[in-house]
Amino acid sequence: FHGSEDELVPPFEAEATRDLLVANGYQVTYKTFQGGHQVPANLLDEVTEWIGARAQADEGQEGSAEQ
Repeated sequence: FHGSEDELVPPFEAEATRDLLVANGYQVTYKTFQGGHQVPANLLDEVTEWIGARAQADEGQEGSAEQ
């Protein structure tokens, strides 16, 4: 998630980072919203779900490595 009006990390820098990650084989979810360098309250549920899904995937990978 990236604010279209982010002055701390301008959108063109975030997009360049996204493109670099994709070019190096990473799966990237990139969504923009109207706003600056914050997570708007109306997106908190979606952000929380996204983080939770990544954490569960990481836990699953760690569990399979331990066996």
